[in-house]
Amino acid sequence: DTSYYAVGLIVLSVLAGVVSKGIIYWWEALILLVMYFGYVLLMYYNRKLYTKLTGKELVLPGESEDTQEEEGTAATNGMAIVVHNGNSVAATVGGGGPPNSPKKGN
Repeated sequence: DTSYYAVGLIVLSVLAGVVSKGIIYWWEALILLVMYFGYVLLMYYNRKLYTKLTGKELVLPGESEDTQEEEGTAATNGMAIVVHNGNSVAATVGGGGPPNSPKKGN
């Protein structure tokens, strides 16, 4: 985000200060407009790009890592079904056993 902004300012300063000395022509405005739409696309695909480049999921401040519906995990009654590369694996989480099984001491 910051890098794209810095590049945009550099392009604007080169176009307005060096190329056309204080005047913005239509083709220069078109370049800046295309750069803006490029920025919008970059922000739209930000999470996917971050994951591809770093191999980690992007978790923003205020989001919890426990919300994993987007990552392919569903948890119900102590059982989690994890989908990884198209294969599903069931794993017991927490108490173990079926949800209505008798507990020790009952």
